[in-house]
Amino acid sequence: MRRNLLPLLGLAGLLWTAACAPEGTRSLHEVVLADETSVERYRYGYAFGGAARLPLPEGTDVALGERVGDAAEDVPFAVAGAHRLGDDEEPFLRDRFDAVGDPPLRAVRVPLSSDLRLTVERPVDRAWYFDGDRWFELPRDMTAPLVVDFAPRPVSNPFRGAGALTPAEADALARGLASDGARKVVSWERPDEEAEPRTVLDFLSDDDEAERDRPAWAPRAPDGVDEYRHSLFHVQTGVETDASAYRAPQRTSLHEVIARGAQGAAPDRDRFVLLRDRDELRTFWNQVHPGSTPPLPEVRFGRETLVGIRLAQRPTGGYGIEVVRTYRDGSELFVDLRLTEPDPDGIQTQALTAPWVLATVLGSDADVVWFRDPDDGTLFAVARSD
Repeated sequence: MRRNLLPLLGLAGLLWTAACAPEGTRSLHEVVLADETSVERYRYGYAFGGAARLPLPEGTDVALGERVGDAAEDVPFAVAGAHRLGDDEEPFLRDRFDAVGDPPLRAVRVPLSSDLRLTVERPVDRAWYFDGDRWFELPRDMTAPLVVDFAPRPVSNPFRGAGALTPAEADALARGLASDGARKVVSWERPDEEAEPRTVLDFLSDDDEAERDRPAWAPRAPDGVDEYRHSLFHVQTGVETDASAYRAPQRTSLHEVIARGAQGAAPDRDRFVLLRDRDELRTFWNQVHPGSTPPLPEVRFGRETLVGIRLAQRPTGGYGIEVVRTYRDGSELFVDLRLTEPDPDGIQTQALTAPWVLATVLGSDADVVWFRDPDDGTLFAVARSD
């Protein structure tokens, strides 16, 4: 059987899962991997469970054979436990399709650094980068339009939790995508039912017009399935270095932590904010001092940028926020933060805490503030002046 199963410029898969279900129960999981530059794109199908035959969207079906053993890890995209399919006893089905949707994200490599420059055309929930050897995760929940340089963070199990993939399917996907050793960026955007048709869900309709517009990579679920799920990923291959993406080193800015604490009303999640005036400072101050409120700290808004960080509730003391350094690059401000945790061997207060910090940075022209981890470049959040 061919080992190089993916020219890797487009892929769609049908994953059938029936774990812990009665014999014969069918669940169709569609996975689309699309690269708009591909001349060859394929749909791959996998079958699990006790059914004797697998119905296909085209109205035909295929016989299910023995299950693939642990040797599946030696075959790109194969999943252990899947049935062999058809007369050829292949671990999955494959057929070709020609149409794809537009990608929401494009990336180039930044010269003389490990950074990628990301151009986001539509909101992206999650994205990953493969450098030919390892997988890295890119920022989550990226808004659009957006252009940002980012240092990818290594990740052990890419794709887990994205789309409707099971952990085993996510791991098989990562293994298969890495099998050719080529650099690539993979992005996943959560389907938006109110958006213009571009995802599989938008074309699963009985409406005649929607059916006419349904692209080849969005197959119709076959009759007889008990559950239908899908995931759509975009793949960018050939991630090139762009000389124009080079930027001179950012200039360090002076900063000062003017107030901090560990009590107050805990937010529902970690919050990173740009405070533009005294009214916004007062709101922040009242949130971290819900009882008796001390006087507001002095801030020169005409000469300084004020940022605030409030962490969600922590179970004990010992958690904190360290402002390591700040940089300016035009109207963009970069704040490197280290979120500290208690020493596991130390003695900590057992009271619930909600650490917070207020810091000023010299200069008042910041329109965007990027909060980053100084150790690996992880982006915590982005705050904008508007």
